Amino acid sequence: MQRQGERLKQIRQELALTQEEFGTSLGISKQFYSNIETGKSLLNNEKLEILHRKYNVNLNYIIGGTGEHFLTSPKKKTGELILNSIEEILKNNGLL
Repeated sequence: MQRQGERLKQIRQELALTQEEFGTSLGISKQFYSNIETGKSLLNNEKLEILHRKYNVNLNYIIGGTGEHFLTSPKKKTGELILNSIEEILKNNGLL
């Protein structure tokens, strides 16, 4: 059975982030994050919540290994953010 660290490594790689980038985004050091991937440490609830909010990660997958990795595709989420930004710019300039 896969450990939490292995599941987090898959998520990190899907997001194309280094251990340092991913750790920093969660508010932890590269070393501590490395310990998580190797199974020496676990993310606490606060960091799991950040992971969920920031990357839309399915916590059921991280904690128990069930379900999809993401609640929605990270690419879809990024695309939606870009479209929303463009729409806001157009509205602010009277073009929409």
